[in-house]
Amino acid sequence: MSGSGRSSRQAQVESQVNYHRQRLALYVKLHGDKPCQKLTQLEEAVSGAQKRLAKYSAEEDATAEA
Repeated sequence: MSGSGRSSRQAQVESQVNYHRQRLALYVKLHGDKPCQKLTQLEEAVSGAQKRLAKYSAEEDATAEA
């Protein structure tokens, strides 16, 4: 993938993380943080997006070192 393609993909993944964080924050603001299925789903979405970003960043670091 080209350098601009990689940075574009990283920007997309970062946007996903921010989107899911915002959704979670809004849900907690409106409904509180009492455990429920929706809260769990939103927390899992944030966690998944963060894992994708970490994985993507690690791949980028490995590519840069090669």
